[in-house]
Amino acid sequence: MTDRSGGDRIEYPVAFSRLLEADRGDDGVRDDPSRFRSRERPSHRPTDPVAIAAFFCAILLLAIVAVALGHWATFRTERGELGGRGLAKAAIVLGYAELALAVLFWIFYFAVLAPLLTLPR
Repeated sequence: MTDRSGGDRIEYPVAFSRLLEADRGDDGVRDDPSRFRSRERPSHRPTDPVAIAAFFCAILLLAIVAVALGHWATFRTERGELGGRGLAKAAIVLGYAELALAVLFWIFYFAVLAPLLTLPR
């Protein structure tokens, strides 16, 4: 058997031959190779500026502002018009963690450090 170029036809393993046969349409012509490319990506939504601001505030240790902006950005992104929900959630988590650490610090300060520093020697 010869192929189109006039050379000997290559015998493929059975499983590969089935793939080649499945790749051909009803007319025996190979399908468009572009169908093997990755699927279309979902449309990109712009990131909500409030989510960016919330995350930026969380990085700067402005916990209360980060939590407030993070919740606002979450409500804005739930409508589906803007992206950035992950940034908003990260800002909320970081903001609450910063608040918890601040509360623990002040408890430790008033319970341990302040009495040690203010006691007469």
